[in-house]
Amino acid sequence: MRSDYISGLQRYNGVTYYWGGESFRGIDCSGLIRRGLIDALFRRGLRTFDAGLVRRAISLWWHDCTASALGEQHRGLTVRLFDTPSVNVLDHSKVLPGDLAVTKSGIHIMAYLGHHHWIEADPGAGRVITVTAPSADNPWFNDPMNIIRWSILQ
Repeated sequence: MRSDYISGLQRYNGVTYYWGGESFRGIDCSGLIRRGLIDALFRRGLRTFDAGLVRRAISLWWHDCTASALGEQHRGLTVRLFDTPSVNVLDHSKVLPGDLAVTKSGIHIMAYLGHHHWIEADPGAGRVITVTAPSADNPWFNDPMNIIRWSILQ
């Protein structure tokens, strides 16, 4: 599931940032994070004839939530792992691909792809981008973060 999730996220690379968006026409940070998992659950559910995964995808789509809500373990969808002063100083040996970083303020979220690469729908860049940590150019990489994981990836 973890690799399906990473593939689901990467499909949106370069898509235009659009606040409240959750499609290839435009997507925001929480929309990217949710849509990557919705796509992964749905595709795997269809591929393996697992109706439970398809139902989870539909439920996640139906019950929209923000970056802040995901950081607060909304509906048990995520599990809090630890806090870090910033992604730039994060010990990357403690995170797995698919883990999430939510700003302490709850206004932004990004996903770890592995090998120090993070994907985010960045309003400043105006699109979905992949950034390598550490990054002096990306202001989100300097914010205090809560590191969380989707419950299904536990």
